[in-house]
Amino acid sequence: MARFLADQGLYDPVICHSHYARARQSASIVRQQIGGDSGEYVELAPDRDPGQAVTVLQANDAPLLLCVAHQPLVGAMVNYLVDGDAGWGRPFATGAIALLHCEFLGPAGASLVWYREPDER
Repeated sequence: MARFLADQGLYDPVICHSHYARARQSASIVRQQIGGDSGEYVELAPDRDPGQAVTVLQANDAPLLLCVAHQPLVGAMVNYLVDGDAGWGRPFATGAIALLHCEFLGPAGASLVWYREPDER
């Protein structure tokens, strides 16, 4: 999936990830493939409130932000950013990625550009 991101021309994001080992490893793999800031730990645990997680991410003020997170949080965050409602999370397969275009990083401030699962590369 990191190669897919590189093929899309997505380089040098600020990479935020949770403290879980698998998220740190995935962030490292992406960083090796497409570059990016050294990454930082952000509380993106699966049970985190999506609105609170987005508030933490707002401090990054980066043109390209990549989050390595877990379900159900990642699906709830996408739904919160696209539809403004965190109550229903979009399903994400393991290793799936979504590109959002954000007018602003808040409820209903984004549109879903694409979603890809590993077997769709």
